[in-house]
Order: sequence, then structure tokens, then C-alpha cells
Amino acid sequence: MAPEKLGKYKIVGKIGKGAMGEVFRAHDPVLNREVAIKTISASLSTDNDLRMRFHREAQAAARLNHPNIITVYDYGEEAGVIYMAMELLEGADLKDIIRQSLLTTVEERLDVMEQVADGLAFAHAREIIHRDLKPGNIHLQPNGQVKILDFGLARLGTSADMTRTGVVMGTPNYMAPEMVKGDRADTRADIFSIGAVFYEILTNRKPFDADSAHAVLFQVVHQAPKPMREWTPDVPPILVQLVERALHKDKEQRFKSGTELRDALLLVRQAVSAGRASTATLETEAALAAADTKAKDASYRSPRNTPAGGTMRPRTGPPRPANPNDETRAAPRAEMFTETRRPTSRPPSLRPQPKASSSGLWIGVAAVVLALVGGGIWFAMRPRPAAVPAPAGAEDAKMAALSAVLVSTQLELAKRDLEDKNWSGAVAQAENALKLAPGNAPATKVRDEAKAQIAAIEAAVTEARASVDKGDTQAATEALSRLLALDPKHPAAAELSSRLDQYFQSQAADARGAVADSKAQAERTRAAGSDAFNQALGLSREAERLLAKGEYASATRGFLEARDAFDRARRAAEAKPLPTPPPVSNAVTAPAPPPPVAVAAAPPAAPPTPPPVTAPPVAARALVAGQTAIEAAAKAGKAPAGFDGGDVLADRDFLCKLAFDTTPAEVRPGENYQVTVYFVNDSGKAIRLKTVALATTVNGTRSPRPASSVKEAPARSRTPLGGLGGVWPEGVATWILDATVTSSKDDTCRSRLTLR
Repeated sequence: MAPEKLGKYKIVGKIGKGAMGEVFRAHDPVLNREVAIKTISASLSTDNDLRMRFHREAQAAARLNHPNIITVYDYGEEAGVIYMAMELLEGADLKDIIRQSLLTTVEERLDVMEQVADGLAFAHAREIIHRDLKPGNIHLQPNGQVKILDFGLARLGTSADMTRTGVVMGTPNYMAPEMVKGDRADTRADIFSIGAVFYEILTNRKPFDADSAHAVLFQVVHQAPKPMREWTPDVPPILVQLVERALHKDKEQRFKSGTELRDALLLVRQAVSAGRASTATLETEAALAAADTKAKDASYRSPRNTPAGGTMRPRTGPPRPANPNDETRAAPRAEMFTETRRPTSRPPSLRPQPKASSSGLWIGVAAVVLALVGGGIWFAMRPRPAAVPAPAGAEDAKMAALSAVLVSTQLELAKRDLEDKNWSGAVAQAENALKLAPGNAPATKVRDEAKAQIAAIEAAVTEARASVDKGDTQAATEALSRLLALDPKHPAAAELSSRLDQYFQSQAADARGAVADSKAQAERTRAAGSDAFNQALGLSREAERLLAKGEYASATRGFLEARDAFDRARRAAEAKPLPTPPPVSNAVTAPAPPPPVAVAAAPPAAPPTPPPVTAPPVAARALVAGQTAIEAAAKAGKAPAGFDGGDVLADRDFLCKLAFDTTPAEVRPGENYQVTVYFVNDSGKAIRLKTVALATTVNGTRSPRPASSVKEAPARSRTPLGGLGGVWPEGVATWILDATVTSSKDDTCRSRLTLR
């Protein structure tokens, strides 16, 4: 059921449902505009990893104010629902446009490709990587404007990988080979994904497609896609060259960023507009553009609008509306892409230069002719490496090895979910493994066990409710006990606990003892001090409070939640890294060349050159977080009670901790780093925040840092307060980040991150 309101936004209706939650249409009464509201579902909102992912999506998208990227307006939380307000779009996804074959000419396709590259260039310039680019995440509005959507997998380029080692994120048909192999993704991974999208735009077919996910991933890593001109013979060779470069298996051979890709597309547009697309290459067009800037009267003409004759082409079609949402056709038409085109950034090579002399003009013309002739000959006759067939069975062996690692990763994740009592997650991960390896016995066992537990939970809920209605408190208590043991966070657990409180005194005592055992085991694995351990402490304290009030069933439920949380903290401390794919090599050993023919005695060898002396590497220095100090506001004339470690105040329910996520944990000059500060609320109720202050002191100079304007920290949550990052500078002797938070009751939290 849709909520009536989230924050200031009044919900109008439901748009759809995604992997993480739902999307609603809403009205902003302050600015009187329609917006889209994206939420995390209630069942996922307690998952810290998903909360961080959702926050990362909002943080990344909020930095991207560009015509070709969806605009994010707001981010917040209300009544346990985390939401993000964003621009409301009309039109259709590129996936549907391709399926309906609505892009029929090179001009139409280039227009979409250029706008996508424009938006991607803007994101890459701000060190943001999308990591899940595909036709379904690219939207076309009725006026032809392109919008890149869903930065749900995006991360800041300076931050560390927030996924577990070996976990493959993204969509198989569009994933870069390095992502399949578990390597860190950078801007070039986005280039590969967009290359796959461009291939599909130009041919209406996916470059990598098969009947199973592991077969698709094998193609991505080892096989080149079918030549584009076999599907669509009229694709210009220069456009084929661009897509093939974007889809190169070796990321060093691809365009380095969206900016390079956008500039290359402008060269393609230049060739298409001038009528030489059938013979041009990126190299010859770059040479032509460079020579043209030196020619007489070389005032800039947009390659999008300049035909072969060199005069500006008049704009056609109606002007685009200022608000892309003004037109509301159900799906865009093919002809809409012939409307006026947006001006785009000029590549550096096309910027106007001072006028040249007439002799310079003739020299420039001669250079153009030579470049075109020479480049055309080079493109037609360039040496191509002879294809050497791989040894028989080599591809099957590589495919089997890659599949085995992917299955192992999914199975390990399924087992971890099973241990954490995340039954639905275990089923999903096990079924992913079974898609890659049908009939896999361990995956089948995990899936069936998780399904059995889900069935047992539903049976316990049904029995408990029926027994309560009949007045059979003994049967109801037994059924609720089974439910709490299997899933103390189940929505029915809270409902039934309130009705059976008086019958759970002994169960509460048993659950309290189980918490003590789990806590002791977690401490033996040195899990104490971790975020998971501290969260378990908060749950345990809340259960103690309920027990003191005589709410025995609710206390039992709280103790069992704390027990499970301590167990998760212990397993996290004991966890081994997930398997990573073995290095893949496509090299084939060539036959040894014949021995050289001796023609003369070699002169005496020169004495060996000593190796160059290199400076020793700069030692890394760690960023170390201090403990949180909490100070209570003075009450009744008493002095504030100061203490460390986040202990419970005798007279105040102010359970907090300031946590720092640092990536990497050690920094070196010239390397990227990222620090995020979190307010960890371990209490059972929300804490209103009055002020948040962040400041750095570098080599003795103190500077304030931007902080979040968040006003409330929900119960048992991690609320981001701000952060900083970039390239670690040279010459840093001392570095400190201070964080201070004051609550609405004037209690204060302080902590410090120090360079050691």
C-alpha cells in the first residue's frame, strides 16, 4: 500500500517497482511540481549495506547536474522509509526504443550516442563511475532528450570497492571483462558498457548474447562480437572503428573516459556531415580537424550542423520545450530525433585559432589531402595480426574455470546469508548459482534449506495467530517461540509479542543468556569495536530496557535479534575472502623463429649498464580513528558527565558513536583517498541533531569542512554526516579530522581521525 506522504511530498500514485524498492509519482507543494520518489522497501531498510548503497546513489546523483543525467532533488527518511526525490520523466527507455526499431538512420542513432557520451563525460570529469550502463538505464524523453538513470551501482572514483571480493556487479551483457574477473572498475569499464550499448543501437542486437549467464560472461572475456556490418551493412566504417575501440578487451586500448568518447563521436559526426564517412577514420578526421583550425577564416562551425558545403544547416522541426516533461506522448517517435540538436562542448582540436596567412592556407590544404590519402591507404592496408586458433579445448577449459569461480562466489554468498538467517537472500544467491551450474548439489541444498525455513516461519505465524484467536495461549506461545528463533525481525513477531508478553518471562531469561554466550564468542574473535558488534550492543541494551518494563515477549525478541547480530559480527571477523577468478590469458605461443644466419663475428660486448637508481617508495601512513567521547549537558546545576567509549549515560538514553569509513586505510602522496563520517545511533529511538561540525587540521592549519544538514538520526542506524577525498597531497606531516555532533538536548559526541 502506497504511503500518503513522504517528507513534504504528497504521493499521487505508484509508477513501478525495482530491485530495491518502489517508485511513486508525487507532488512537491513547495515548488508546485511533479516528482518521482524512489524508496527502499521496509524489508531492506534495516540492511546497512543497502542503506549505504542507496545513500551512495543519492550522493553520486546529487553531484551530477547535467541535461543528460536525471536530476536528484532531495534525499531523506520518514517513518523508517528511506526515499529519494528526483526528476519525473516521460517517454521510454532505450531498451524499448531498440526493441521497437525506432532508430532508423545514422543521424538519429548518432544523436542518442552523442547525448549519452555527453552525460558520461560530465560524470567521469567528477570522478563518478556508473558501473551498470545498459539500455534500460538510458531514457529518451518525447522531445528527444536523453537522460542517464540509476546510479545505484555508482561509486565515487576515489572510493574503495564497497563490494565483497569476487562479487560480480552489473548486467552480464554489458559488463567489462575486468569486472567479470573481479578487478576494480574505472571509467574504462563504463566505456566498454557504452560500447556494448552503441553496438546494440547500431545493429538492434546485443554484442554478447547466449542462452545462459555464464556463456555470456565467457563471451565478454574471451570472444569478439560478430562484426557490426554483418548485421547492418550501412554502418559507416569510422563508426565501426569507434565501437570496436570502446569494446576492446584490453582496457588500455579503449577510450580513457567519456570525454574522449564524446570527442571521437564529434569526429564521426564531422565525417558524416561532410559525406566522407565511407572512407574516413578517426585518425584522418583528427588530422583534418587539426589542419582546419590553421586555415584562413577558420571560424568554428558545429560538425553537427555543417554539411559538406560548409554552410550552416537550418534547424528543422519545432523547438524543444524548456521543460522536457511538457510533452507527454506515451512513447517517442523515430522522427523526433531529427529535431534541433543541443550544442555540445567542442573537442580541443576543433577550437578556433588565430587566422593564418594565405600561404598557410595552401599548406593546410596540402596537409589535408596528404592526410586523407595516406590515412585511407593506411586504413585499407594496415597490417592485421593473423588469427591463431586456440588449442583444442582451450576455450572450454577457460569457460569452465570462469564458471566454477562464479558458482563458488554465489554459493559462498548463499551460505553466508543462510548463516545470517537471511533466508530469502540465501534462496536468491543459491538460485543464481544454479543458473550458472544447473543441478549443483551444494547450491540445491542451501536453496532447499532456506525455503524450508521460510515455510516453517509462515507456518509458525499462521499457528500463532490461530491459537491466539482461539485463546490457546500455550500453543500460541510455542508457535511464537519458534518464530522468534527463526526470524525475530519478522513483522508478525512484534504484533504477537504484545499479545503474549506475560507468558514469556522464562523465555526472556533464556534469550538473555544466549546473548551473553554470543557476545563472549564475538569478543574472542576480536569483533569488539566493529560496527556490527556495536549494533548488537545497542539491540541488547534495548532488550534489557524492555525486560525491565516487564515486556517479556518483546524483550525475548530483542535479545534474539542481539544474539543474531553478535553472531554476524563474529562471522564477519572470522570470514575468509571470497574466491577470485584466476588470471585469464589469451596469448598463444607462436612457433619459434628459425635461427639467424651468422654473417660476421659480433664485436665485444659493451660492459653492462648499471640499473638506474630509483628512490625508495614513500611509506604509507595509516588513518586511525579515536574513541567517541560523549558529554551530557548540565542538568539541575550539575557538571556534565564526560566519559569515553559510547557507554550508556545514567540519566540519558543517548547511545551514539562517530565512525569513519576510510579507503584506503593507509595513504600515500599522489594516491586517491576517501573519508566518510557517520553518526551511529545505537539507541532504540531516533535522536534529533542540533549541529554537525567537521574540520581538518593539516600541518597545524585548521579548516572547516562541509557537513550534512541532517536533522535526525533514526534508531539503530548509521547516518552520513559528510566527508572528503581526492588525491593525497605531498608534504603532509600532520593531519587530523575532527567531528562534533550536538543533539537537540545539548548532549555532545566528539571523535577524531588522525594520520599516524
